[in-house]
Amino acid sequence: MEVFIGNLPESATVDDLVDFFKAFARDAEFRIVRKQGEDGTRYRFGLAHFRSDRKAEKAIHKLHMHKMHGKPIVVREYHHRAYQNERRAVGWRNRPWDGPERRKGDRRHGSVELRQREEPEVVVEGYRALARKL
Repeated sequence: MEVFIGNLPESATVDDLVDFFKAFARDAEFRIVRKQGEDGTRYRFGLAHFRSDRKAEKAIHKLHMHKMHGKPIVVREYHHRAYQNERRAVGWRNRPWDGPERRKGDRRHGSVELRQREEPEVVVEGYRALARKL
């Protein structure tokens, strides 16, 4: 399991991460990632790869919001996001969408008047009743 380590001080190094996770450092590999956004902002965060999911969960539980060089450090499970999906929240496909539909011109989203002019649906219960109806 990979663990995200955010809100790192500028002076933090990989050795500082090893010291911060000293109780769990034997079971993990650490690295610091530097990224630059489209607007020029620089991002810096750490990643820890744990061999055991159980150890990773313990580290998250014990070290989240502990201070390193006077700054509270965010420790949580790392979720890899594709480049196109970088800004979307985790699990966004499973949430219901209550906003306006983007594809208003689609056939399936015809006008309200067309939907009202359609024939009302006939409900037939049971196989024999359906056979008699046809």
